[in-house]
Amino acid sequence: MVEVIPFTRGGKSYRPEFVLFEDRKRRQWAVIESLPDGTENCLSVYRGRKREAQSMANLYTRVEARRLRDRQRLAAHPWGQFILGLSPDDRDLLAGLLNFEKSFREDA
Repeated sequence: MVEVIPFTRGGKSYRPEFVLFEDRKRRQWAVIESLPDGTENCLSVYRGRKREAQSMANLYTRVEARRLRDRQRLAAHPWGQFILGLSPDDRDLLAGLLNFEKSFREDA
């Protein structure tokens, strides 16, 4: 049986599953990443053990929940709406400028 870790807020979901990789001769535990569009990615787990797969799936689920919560908090603020309206390249440029300005404050 597969233990499914529920996550239902429009983000990715993760579950441990017993799989057979093409380059390996035996089955091992892995984490299946399900995207909102229905595609699935298989992530290998260190040593291929069930406990590591469950821990990894739980960790990824918590990280995804935190990412979505931060994004909702950002979208609720006017500055956050401005930042989310930028293209990814412009967001990276803005982050670089803010880090550059922060380094000047630390030196002074």
